[in-house]
Amino acid sequence: MNNRNNLVSVSPVDGGWGNWEAWGTCSSVRQQTRSRQCNNPTPSNGGQVCVGEGTESRSCSPIIHGNWGNWGAWETCTSAGQQRRIRVCNNPAPSSNGGQPCAGDATQYQTCQAPVHGNWGGWGAWGACNSIGQQSRIRFCDGPTPQNMGQNCIGAGSATQQCAPPVNGNWGQWSSWSPCASGQQTRTRNCDSPPASNGGQPCVSSLTGATQTQPCSTG
Repeated sequence: MNNRNNLVSVSPVDGGWGNWEAWGTCSSVRQQTRSRQCNNPTPSNGGQVCVGEGTESRSCSPIIHGNWGNWGAWETCTSAGQQRRIRVCNNPAPSSNGGQPCAGDATQYQTCQAPVHGNWGGWGAWGACNSIGQQSRIRFCDGPTPQNMGQNCIGAGSATQQCAPPVNGNWGQWSSWSPCASGQQTRTRNCDSPPASNGGQPCVSSLTGATQTQPCSTG
C-alpha cells in the first residue's frame, strides 16, 4: 500500500485579533492600558500570527475619592442653646469620573449656653449742675449684662446737658437805722446779693440774721 496516498492536507490558519478588553485603572502617571488576544482564531498549522499590537495605552484622569477637609469653627450659639460646625468634602474633592463622595456627615451639632445680649438699665438721676453749667447722668449695661459672648450694649453710658448752675444766696447791704423808739432802733438786710437760686444755699444766718437791733437815745 502506498502511504503517501493516505496523507490529509491541512491548511494553515492565520491568527485573528479578539476584542479589546476593558481599559485598566488610571495610574498615578495618568495612563491606562488595555489588551487583546490573538485568538480569533489562534494561528495554527503554520499560519501567520496577528499583525499589530496586543496592548495600547492612553492618557487618562485618575479616579479620585473624596476626603473631608478640616472642621470649621463652631457657629454662634442660637437662642435655643445649640450650635453647629461644618466641613467640606474638598481634601480632595471626588473626581467626576467615578470618584466616591466622602463618607459621614458634613455637619455636627452640640448643645451650648445661649448668648445673652446686653441691654441698658434705666438712667440715673441728673447730677448737680456744676460751675460751668453742665450736669450729667449715667446708666449701666445690666438689664441684662451680656453673657456667653453676647453683644455689649450699643450707645453711650453717660449723657450731659446744659443747666443753670446753683447760686448761693448772699446778704445785701444793711438799711439805715430806723428812728429811735422806746430806746431801740433797728436796721435790716435782704438775702438778695444775689438771692439763692437753682438749688443754691440760702444766706447763712449770723448772730443778727436779717435784722439788727441796738439801743439808742432820743435825748
